[in-house]
Amino acid sequence: AATGCMSALFVDLYIQERKTGEYTYDLGKAMNGALAALVAITAACGTVENWAAVVIGFMAGILYVLGSLALVKARLDDAVDAIPVHMVNGMWGMIATGLFTSPGRMMDAYGVDHHAGWFYDFGDFTLLGNQIVAIVFILGWVTCMMFPFFVVLNALGWFRADSLEELVGLDLSYMGTRNSCMNLQMEDDISDVGLNGPSLSPKPRPAASTSIADEDLSETEDNANEKAPE
Repeated sequence: AATGCMSALFVDLYIQERKTGEYTYDLGKAMNGALAALVAITAACGTVENWAAVVIGFMAGILYVLGSLALVKARLDDAVDAIPVHMVNGMWGMIATGLFTSPGRMMDAYGVDHHAGWFYDFGDFTLLGNQIVAIVFILGWVTCMMFPFFVVLNALGWFRADSLEELVGLDLSYMGTRNSCMNLQMEDDISDVGLNGPSLSPKPRPAASTSIADEDLSETEDNANEKAPE
């Protein structure tokens, strides 16, 4: 997790600097990099050595950043980067199992030490091949199960939220409630566009400023009357 956090943070930093000449430390990228590394190590956590775990986490952070950029370039909407975190690094974790599984760790976990990772025996492709077949099967199963579901949602017009509802937030527009962190400025913006949410009414302006202005105006008129010739 630590290596994934650091690699995602600094790879994103490098890409920002090359593109814009400026850079910022993106905490979101760092956190998702750590999560991507945890996803990647899940499959192989019991069968790889410590050094391999570091390599797997480091590569997971890089793959996450590259996957996130690929989504933006392909104009695919993934607000929380679930695809690069979970799908891309889930696949990487399965491949890493076929590459880095050590005979000793296999013996400790399963009582056998044959068909270890490809890096330990370049002539034995069994484990890595099985992992690749599993990836293809999972992708095929998910596609066959979910594609018809998405087609039906899209035909009914339920696949995407309205652009204004996205701007306001789905908590309010779909669930009828607000996030506790929504600030007062957001309430004003929602009131301006005419959306009626719970407890979202325009705040009355303070009357003090009006009364002070009236007093100043009355005083000015009195002074003018005193100076006027009889």
